[in-house]
Amino acid sequence: MCIYIAHVLWTGGFALDVSSCFCLSLLLLLKKRKQEVIDLLFLGVVLFSPMAVGGEMTQAAIRLVCLVFYFAKSKENVFHYGMFAVLAIVIACFIVPFAPFGDLGLDANTSWRISYWRDELDQLLATYGMGVGYGTSYASYGFIGSATSGPFAATAQYSTLEKMYVVGCHNSFISMAFRLGVAGVSLLLTYILSLASRKRSHREDFASSACFAVISSLIIICFNVGFESPAYFFLFAFSVSYLNSTATLREAAICSVEADRGRRSDATNSAGLGGAEALSRHGVIPKAAERVRTRFRCHLAAKVM
Repeated sequence: MCIYIAHVLWTGGFALDVSSCFCLSLLLLLKKRKQEVIDLLFLGVVLFSPMAVGGEMTQAAIRLVCLVFYFAKSKENVFHYGMFAVLAIVIACFIVPFAPFGDLGLDANTSWRISYWRDELDQLLATYGMGVGYGTSYASYGFIGSATSGPFAATAQYSTLEKMYVVGCHNSFISMAFRLGVAGVSLLLTYILSLASRKRSHREDFASSACFAVISSLIIICFNVGFESPAYFFLFAFSVSYLNSTATLREAAICSVEADRGRRSDATNSAGLGGAEALSRHGVIPKAAERVRTRFRCHLAAKVM
């Protein structure tokens, strides 16, 4: 709550941007206490605060994910279903641009993004799925046209031609496929899906916050310039590292517990053995028997002589 107040004082308004909404939701799930009234008040701030201009749909999705993780009883199931839902959304982003949307009445922002995705996917297909590599523009000349208005319009900082190298298509998965080809984006998706198979921390609040962070950051990079924007890329890198750390700590704790159980089991088995069996296990009886056999051989040899 103090962080939200500081945000209001710093920005001079109650509206949250995407990064602020992400951080507040993460803190809510990470520091969830037994004071339900305070937590519910914090949740109300996250859910009902005004949204800053830009990324409204992304922020609405983040708030919904936070709400689900807050009340869900099985956080692990929610995480698995959420990861596969994100995968379905990513696949849809590669299919939707080729569908006819002329008569659906989409708003200008949505239509522009879908058209831009189509432009990059067309360029990807022209390379037979290999990707165009780096050092080239994002958009094609045919897509931007004269660009007297919109995202590619010239500004005091960039000309229209320069913006072709600056303005991304607002979908990091398509951008990666555009640059590194189908193989590059497939490797990224394989790594992301591997996160779903790792064990989460035994601390329920710690696990829910890490799982929320990963799913929300995937939503962010799916509809924004996630890898091109330092702020959004930091959220993604932090979230993946955060979840990996919880899984690694959990796995280390499990190995430590199993090793401790093994040592206790060996000690218990040794204590429960009979006297002769215990002496035999520790090599006492075999050594004594060997000494007896040696003395018996010496005694027989002395008699023969």
